[in-house]
Amino acid sequence: MEGKSIHLRISDEMLKEFNSIKGSMGFSNIQEFIKDAMRKAVLEYRRHAAMRTIKKLQGSCPNARHITTRERNKLAKQFFEEKEAGRDIFKEYGLK
Repeated sequence: MEGKSIHLRISDEMLKEFNSIKGSMGFSNIQEFIKDAMRKAVLEYRRHAAMRTIKKLQGSCPNARHITTRERNKLAKQFFEEKEAGRDIFKEYGLK
């Protein structure tokens, strides 16, 4: 996979912290660790954005049954799990 190269400066303390825990985390180098952390941060951002959108839409349809917070969170989690697995629900139903 072709990608962009970036330069990142970290403190000596952060590097020491990484080196002390990398073996237990299964990372062979700091680049793998940083890429994994970035992927997790992007996923978390998408989850928060989806939850904000859901909250904005909550109650916008007067005759609809309102779902509970637990149901809404379960549906959001399921959506992102399916999206990570490669399923694009929006494309399947012709939505953008």
